[in-house]
Amino acid sequence: MIPKDELKKLEKRIALEIEKEAKLLCPVDTGRLRASIQTFEVGFDTYVGTPVEYASFVEFGTSKPSYPKQPFLRPAVDKVKAKYGG
Repeated sequence: MIPKDELKKLEKRIALEIEKEAKLLCPVDTGRLRASIQTFEVGFDTYVGTPVEYASFVEFGTSKPSYPKQPFLRPAVDKVKAKYGG
């Protein structure tokens, strides 16, 4: 069994890897979205995300053909997950 403190370190390391990969995959217009991707902790949980209000439109697209999806966060998670055998 992995001790709690070691598990937390591993979780943080994986989250930072996801953050780095998401920033590499993120489409850039002004750079605001890419710069806003961050890792943060709430209690015992660690998250990777962005507070930018239009991030979901970039990730998932819209119903308008002129705004297709340009995923960056899910592919980052999938890439890091595969690295750890997930």
